[in-house]
Amino acid sequence: DIPLFTPREADLALSREMMSRWSALASGDPNHPEGLTWEPYDAARDNHLVLGDEVTAAQGLRAAKCDLWDDLLGVD
Repeated sequence: DIPLFTPREADLALSREMMSRWSALASGDPNHPEGLTWEPYDAARDNHLVLGDEVTAAQGLRAAKCDLWDDLLGVD
């Protein structure tokens, strides 16, 4: 409880989603039983989950910046 602050329902839902995913990850499977599947990371796609008002799957997170480091470090 924070005085003078009432979180939005979307914030509470995101908090529950994140706690559920962290708990699932600790048990060895990061996927939420009722939610979006968290696919194994693929460097060619830079796939990731976007945790916000909606949880969505996306690709290419900061691709240009990450690709620069991949090139500099010789990562395939």
